[in-house]
Amino acid sequence: MTLDNFRGSARPTLGVELELQLVDARTMALRGAIDEILAGVPDEFRGSVKPEFYVSCMEVCTGVCRDVDEVEQDLNPDYPLIR
Repeated sequence: MTLDNFRGSARPTLGVELELQLVDARTMALRGAIDEILAGVPDEFRGSVKPEFYVSCMEVCTGVCRDVDEVEQDLNPDYPLIR
């Protein structure tokens, strides 16, 4: 991301990134499987599952959220949001 792409906001925001290492189930060694993982991601989640610098890593992230409840709803759309 360059500073030209940064979008500021009038109020504080937050988001969550989960960075995961991909390992072989038999050997437990890191496995360069990001292409396989991305190929299996449903269209509705493609913006939330991304490759990382190494092919044995991936990232799952939320969108830009206003508060923790919105983060939880983003991570789990079935979460009953109570206000």
